[in-house]
Amino acid sequence: MSKGIKTRARELIRAGRLEEAAEVLLEYNAEKIKISYPADIVTVLKQYSACRQEKFILVTLDSAHQIINKHIISVGTAGRTIVHPRDVLYKAIIDNAAACIVAHNHPSGSVQPSEEDHGVTKRLLEAFNIMGISLLDHIIIGKGSHYSFLDNGFMN
Repeated sequence: MSKGIKTRARELIRAGRLEEAAEVLLEYNAEKIKISYPADIVTVLKQYSACRQEKFILVTLDSAHQIINKHIISVGTAGRTIVHPRDVLYKAIIDNAAACIVAHNHPSGSVQPSEEDHGVTKRLLEAFNIMGISLLDHIIIGKGSHYSFLDNGFMN
């Protein structure tokens, strides 16, 4: 682990910002992970299952499906977050991503997608398709479980 990342993590821990410290460490480790199946991304994002607010996350991937970066696109309330395709695509384009996976947590612990979750996924699929970037999956993270739109036939 590089000295800069260790130092940054220590500073965050001393400041009592444990969630941010965990993100710094996980982002460092995530850089070397290749995503072959939806479950692979769940291990990278599992810390979000404990969040009290919904967070919408974009994971950008290179052409070999190795993680380029992880971005928190929006932070919402305990039951909702607002996501616009423009904000998601902006980060994907800046990272020069070949593919992406989006995810969000459900603080309630239930991983059942809402109508709004389906709508957001559909809009993102359309936008990514226009830009020529593959949107591989949308994962909902709950306490101890997850829901994959790909595994449930919604990503076609």
